[in-house]
Amino acid sequence: SVSPNLMVHRPIWVGMASKSKTSRARHESEEPSSTARLVWLIALFAWLGLTASFVSYSPADPPGTGIAGGASSAEVQNWIGVVGAFIAHHGYLMLGIGVWVALASAGAYLAVLAWRGPVSHPVIRAVGVVIGAIAISAGHALLLPELAITAEGGGGMLGIIAAHHLQLYAGTIGAAGLLTLFFILGAWIAVDRLLVVVPHYAANVLGTVYAKSADTALDLKEKATER
Repeated sequence: SVSPNLMVHRPIWVGMASKSKTSRARHESEEPSSTARLVWLIALFAWLGLTASFVSYSPADPPGTGIAGGASSAEVQNWIGVVGAFIAHHGYLMLGIGVWVALASAGAYLAVLAWRGPVSHPVIRAVGVVIGAIAISAGHALLLPELAITAEGGGGMLGIIAAHHLQLYAGTIGAAGLLTLFFILGAWIAVDRLLVVVPHYAANVLGTVYAKSADTALDLKEKATER
C-alpha cells in the first residue's frame, strides 16, 4: 500500500499559492505533504540530471567505443561525469532517440503533477510511452539507419531488432505503416484525453474559420449583385 504521506490528491505546488488563510485552512488536509513535495523535487533533479546526461553525451566517453582503454573522470565530457556518461551510453545503446520520448513524457508528467494534480493510471500511461518510444526508435532504424548516435546503428538495439523483424515479415512499407500504428497506439494510451481534445479543438477552429469565410464570401457576393 502507498504511504499516506506520499499520496497526492491536489497539485504539488499550486496549493501553496492560496491567498486566503481561510482557504488554506479549508484545504490543508487535502494539500500534498512536505514528503510528497520533497519526493517531487528529488524526481525533478533526477530528471534534470538525466536530461543533462543525454544532451552532453559523447561517444568518446567511457564506456563508449570511442576510447579503447577507458578514461579518467577529468577526460569525460559528459556534464554529469562518469555516471552521466554511463547512463547516456546505455540509454542510447538500447533505445536510441526514443530516450527523448521517455524524457519528454517524464518531464510533462512532473509538470502536470505540480500544477494540475495527479494523473490517472500512471503505470498504463507509462506503458504507452514505452510503446511510442520503441516505435520512434524502430522507425529511425528502418528509415535512417546510417544516422546513428552510437556505433551499433540508428534506433538503438531495441529499435534495430523491432525494425528488422517487422521489415522481414511486412517489408519496408508495411513495417513503416505498422510502426506508425504502434506510435499512435502508444500515444493514445499515454495521453488519450489530449488526443481527443486537440482534434476536437482543431475541428472547432477550422469550423469557425470556414463559417466566417463563407459569411464573408456571401457578403461580397451580395454587394456585387447590388452593384
